[in-house]
Amino acid sequence: MTLDRILIITLGVGLLLAHAGVCSHAWADDDRIAGSKGRTYNLTLGTIYAGDGDVQVALPVPMIVDEPDIDPADLRAVDGGAPVSPSIIPASLPPAPQAKPTAPEPKKTAIIRPVKKPVAPPYPARKPDQIPVVEAAETPPVVPLPTDKPEPIAEAVPHAIDPAPAIMEAAEPEAAVTQEAAAEPPLPAIMPVLIPSSEQSLHPLRDGDVALYRTIFRAQGEGDWTEADEALGRLKDKRLLGHVLHQRYVHPSYRTRYEELRAWLSAYGDHPGADRMYKLAIARQGKGDPAPDRPLAVSGLPANVMQILSGRGDTYVTPRKRSAGQDKLIRSLTRMIGADLSDGAPTRALKKLNTDKVAESLDSTEKDQIRAQIAMAYLVLGKPDEALQLARDAASRSGTRAPMAGWVVGLAAWQKQDFNLAARHFELAATSSYADSWMRSASAYWASRAHLRAGRPGDMTRWLELAARYPRTFYGIIATRALGWDYDFNWASPEFTKAHFEKLVAIPGAWRAMALVDAGQNHLAESELVRIKTGDDEFLRQALLAYTLHAKLPGLAMRLAASFPNPEGGLYDAALYPLLPWQPRDGYSVDRALIHAITRQESRFDAFALSPSGAVGLMQLMPKTASFITGVERFKKKDGKFQLRDPEVNLQIGQRYVDHLLGLSRVKGDLLHMAMAYNAGPGNLAKWQDEMGPNVKDPLLFIETIPAPETRNYVERVLANYWIYSLRMGQPTPSLDAVTAGRPARYLAMDTGHEGDKGRQTRLTAAH
Repeated sequence: MTLDRILIITLGVGLLLAHAGVCSHAWADDDRIAGSKGRTYNLTLGTIYAGDGDVQVALPVPMIVDEPDIDPADLRAVDGGAPVSPSIIPASLPPAPQAKPTAPEPKKTAIIRPVKKPVAPPYPARKPDQIPVVEAAETPPVVPLPTDKPEPIAEAVPHAIDPAPAIMEAAEPEAAVTQEAAAEPPLPAIMPVLIPSSEQSLHPLRDGDVALYRTIFRAQGEGDWTEADEALGRLKDKRLLGHVLHQRYVHPSYRTRYEELRAWLSAYGDHPGADRMYKLAIARQGKGDPAPDRPLAVSGLPANVMQILSGRGDTYVTPRKRSAGQDKLIRSLTRMIGADLSDGAPTRALKKLNTDKVAESLDSTEKDQIRAQIAMAYLVLGKPDEALQLARDAASRSGTRAPMAGWVVGLAAWQKQDFNLAARHFELAATSSYADSWMRSASAYWASRAHLRAGRPGDMTRWLELAARYPRTFYGIIATRALGWDYDFNWASPEFTKAHFEKLVAIPGAWRAMALVDAGQNHLAESELVRIKTGDDEFLRQALLAYTLHAKLPGLAMRLAASFPNPEGGLYDAALYPLLPWQPRDGYSVDRALIHAITRQESRFDAFALSPSGAVGLMQLMPKTASFITGVERFKKKDGKFQLRDPEVNLQIGQRYVDHLLGLSRVKGDLLHMAMAYNAGPGNLAKWQDEMGPNVKDPLLFIETIPAPETRNYVERVLANYWIYSLRMGQPTPSLDAVTAGRPARYLAMDTGHEGDKGRQTRLTAAH
């Protein structure tokens, strides 16, 4: 079998000590697909398009894991003394010779092949005479996938292996290994052993090793090296040793030596987290130390889920011929204008557009698209007259090519109660091919409102039906409810079969992923599976999606939902809106649907997500917020921040914070205001309520005119997630009914079986 790195696990007289890997992937984010507190995320593969409407950014994403800053103390050279705690080296490596006898094998780079984007049916919502298909989350219907196995892909299936033990052991090397050794001996492989066909269980680890790995990962997470080492010594199957060692080496209380990092890279350079280990090794490398091996370049699954969820519109391409130098100058100018708008200075931005010589290279439509952004800034700063004039001129020149201009005119005219003008311009934005699905559905819904206010209720239905074409958007969900239609989400899950298992277990990375799931390390399993190259192997894609839903790997499920369409047509909504495999440490006290909704938007279910601003984990908690809610100062320190990556701890503190926000006098149980406070802070919510006055009375107008693009979009996505998860869990949606009727979206607990159900009689607060 061809392996890129091989390893002898050297067993001395004592127990072999061990450790585990912590790596993560996360989703790219910008101010239109907001995560909280200005955070951005790294993806592990591919190129995605993030954003909505006129704000679209192409993000090329290399294979990178989340990198917390390296502690300055970690950069100190390690002297020859004993480490702080027992160290484990994956293999005993002699010093590298001055010259290798053979040239290194070239790095292999996977190729991402484009996957055809599945197309949802135009009217997913159904009229009242049809039977709704919403199912409770606990009993999803099963849709079997084809079980015919195609020919295996050559690079994924190992050669036939000898039925020898999984770990090839070797005698302890002689102590007198010197620098004069002729060549560095090769490291034999840890062989990925196939499960015998006679075994019916769809699990790659034996029960005894499952329990031991769970103990090792838990103990190392707590920094208990003694308990972890004792359990490691009793393991039979050590094929997860690379992940075990990675977890130990990045733990804040473990002092990792350069020799350990170099040995890990030599043995596990194809593992997730190798990039991080390489950076740490370079930081620890002493003068004269042999260079560490570079990680293998690996890429796998496409990451086009954001394109599915945002329904990207067409991109305007200017007919003008420009040089590369001109394009560079234009990008610089647009960045400066964007900075002015972020600073709340639209007049300064407009002056740059009108006077800068670089702007002369822009055509009229490009200028009008920028003017529309400036007009929006005037509008949210409470200057509707300036916004209306600037946007109306842009819309008259560029029409549907500048949908944001029509949207701004509509909102400004609505505030002035000119509902005829508002309706015409909302219609312009709703019918623009350059608008994404969120803007089209929003514009269509507001057009229906404007027609009703203008005394033309007969014109409402057409625009409500147009908005309802996008049932996964905020306004699409509201329009469907306003029409009295039932929702037609597909909660069916493909069945994970023995044939799927046999396909995956033959791939080393997939085997490790399934073993990691058994060991309770779902986030590490996702980091392995995203690196698998599916190519044109349809059955392999089916197997991955079926296993992802079977094992409850929510972040990966969202990615796969975009690349693998439902054979029955449409999308797998069960994968787009997956269920968490974890729950708060003390159980749920806030509705599961709401916690799922926030987590999906905050981290895309990445337990190890870390934002540049310092927000951590599934619900992207700031350490100061965690300390405030719990009354425990340690969350502000390094060990406490590390603990916030524990999914159960993060969910527990996160739901307490949600409950705290719902009880604030400025929120009063309003879900829209709670989401604003979660994203932008309670202080900003109070400031906007004071500044915007009458607009606060119309919940939808309040959302659309707050001066924070990130928060506007965050609120709409969290509420859409909440309503869709409620439907998946078979629960009523009274807050959706309220918003449809123009009333505040009050939180009413719908779960049964946990404290806090009965009208939130039990409140978790910081005092608890």
